[in-house]
Amino acid sequence: MTSKTLKKYKAEIDPFAKLYAEIETRIENADGKKLAYWLKCCNAVSETNCWWATYRAAEIIKPLIVAEQRRRKYQTKRIRSNQVSTTKTHST
Repeated sequence: MTSKTLKKYKAEIDPFAKLYAEIETRIENADGKKLAYWLKCCNAVSETNCWWATYRAAEIIKPLIVAEQRRRKYQTKRIRSNQVSTTKTHST
């Protein structure tokens, strides 16, 4: 594949990439309550109770929300673990 062809392909995909980046940014910037609410919303929709695009959007954002919640949980555990080890080091 030539660089000219790749550049052409990338130009075609870029509008979708911008939409995806906007989705990820909104999820990363949302607070924990909003993420939990969005996850609840994703779990509530199905192929038969909403617009097909709403259902498909839920399928796309649900794993992103779950991943963000896990990332935050892990990050919180690391911070707490570091605080405990720092406290133990200072008290000895």
